[in-house]
Amino acid sequence: MNLIIDWQALKTLTEYCREDIKGFCEDEGFPIYPGRLHPYQALFLRNLLLCNWSV
Repeated sequence: MNLIIDWQALKTLTEYCREDIKGFCEDEGFPIYPGRLHPYQALFLRNLLLCNWSV
């Protein structure tokens, strides 16, 4: 399964900047560049960003 996450659309929706997303990656121990994430990491990070944004 090829998981494709539109990071630009996610940044537009949540209004998180690149540095915010890099901070989330660092906090979770993921690579700081979303393009280098494993599919399960990308999905987890996307869900984490959406959950934090919705609160």
